[in-house]
Amino acid sequence: APANESGYELCPGSSPGCRKACLMFQGRGKFENVRKARIRKARLFVEQRKQFLAKMNSELDAFERKAKRQKITIFVRPNVLQDIAWELQNPEMFQRTRLRFYDYTARAERFQRYLEGRFPFNYDLIFSRKENNEETCLEFLKAGGNVNVVWRYRKDIPDTWHGYPVALDQDDTDLWWLGNVSTVGGAFAKGSAKQDQTGFIL
Repeated sequence: APANESGYELCPGSSPGCRKACLMFQGRGKFENVRKARIRKARLFVEQRKQFLAKMNSELDAFERKAKRQKITIFVRPNVLQDIAWELQNPEMFQRTRLRFYDYTARAERFQRYLEGRFPFNYDLIFSRKENNEETCLEFLKAGGNVNVVWRYRKDIPDTWHGYPVALDQDDTDLWWLGNVSTVGGAFAKGSAKQDQTGFIL
């Protein structure tokens, strides 16, 4: 569960706009049992960290074995609804060389460390634009980072944003960032997020 939905803050860089438009409340997140399950997992992470990481690493081991068996690379996105610094919380997870990790983050200090090369070799980050960090997004794009931007409707997504190319296929593949630098991921709002009035959605 994201932000402080579980009673613990797991999205230190969140804004009012992203909390309101969060995927936590879209799709299956509309169902109470799904929300409760996500909250239980968030509380387990905070309150019983050792148990949580043991389960997480066991599941990653299974993915690693599958990748070796099939001679493929498996992509893993450990953060979907939250913004946990896994490079600090579970550094051993990145020792699995057949797995490649990636995440979105709104934490400027975390993304800066990524740009400076102070991250595991197989962990990539994309910075998330919000209603209160557009200037920071432009700085990171100039430095070679990739940035995610959300528009209200798919038809609204432009070819460029502030002069930087927009990957129009983000909702077709979450690997739009692969091999790209200074590129914008063009996403469109889901469900009730289309009603956003905070500026989070363009």
